[in-house]
Amino acid sequence: MKYIVIVGATSGIGLALTRLCLHKGYHVGGCGRSVKILEQLKKQYPNHFEFTRLDIRQTESISAALDGLITNLGRMDICLVSSSIGGSGADLDWEEELNTIQTNVSGYAAALNYAAQYFIKTGGGHLAGITSLTKYFGFGNAAYNASKAFEAVYLEGLRLKLEKYNIFVTEIVPGFVQTPMIKENKKMFWITPVEKAAQQILSALQRKKRIVYISKRWRLVRWLLPFIPYPLLRYLYKTEQRMSKN
Repeated sequence: MKYIVIVGATSGIGLALTRLCLHKGYHVGGCGRSVKILEQLKKQYPNHFEFTRLDIRQTESISAALDGLITNLGRMDICLVSSSIGGSGADLDWEEELNTIQTNVSGYAAALNYAAQYFIKTGGGHLAGITSLTKYFGFGNAAYNASKAFEAVYLEGLRLKLEKYNIFVTEIVPGFVQTPMIKENKKMFWITPVEKAAQQILSALQRKKRIVYISKRWRLVRWLLPFIPYPLLRYLYKTEQRMSKN
């Protein structure tokens, strides 16, 4: 029986994956900011779900929160960090930018670091983190895209460091997934239903994939994204800006 802790279990991909894992019989420890959702999951799966409220922007609280959660759960075999916020980045509002950085960089890394230390002590485990295809380019949402580049490189660094401790690291790279984060953007294409994304993620975790693209068709696009020339990127950005004003 697998025991998985999902950091960011109250919305989007994290919530869908939490529900899927519970449906499949996993023991799940969930944390996030919405206690109401966590309480609902506990009522539905009283013997398989434990939870704690956690805002990963408050990095000093992560260790104690996850210590308690794992104690209640019994153990942790897999830790998946799904917490992420987007923001529009349109006006370069610093509070919005900082909120993104504190969540997607500081909090994300702190949660993974905690899990890495836990698995070193227990003799092995499986770390996973959700990044994004936007890690390959800047575009308009500078803080969000840059944070995804940080997450990807941090996971790669952990993979190299932790291999000798029998700790496996998976990077999950979604394209567009039907979550609240993209609900206002009607121009997106190849949108994957969040339930399908969760199924593909769980399958990748079970097979211990190093990197998985959600959905698989984005793997083809991935080879082109790092090589987009700046003039084309600028043209696409200006086009997107014009369309958003209409």
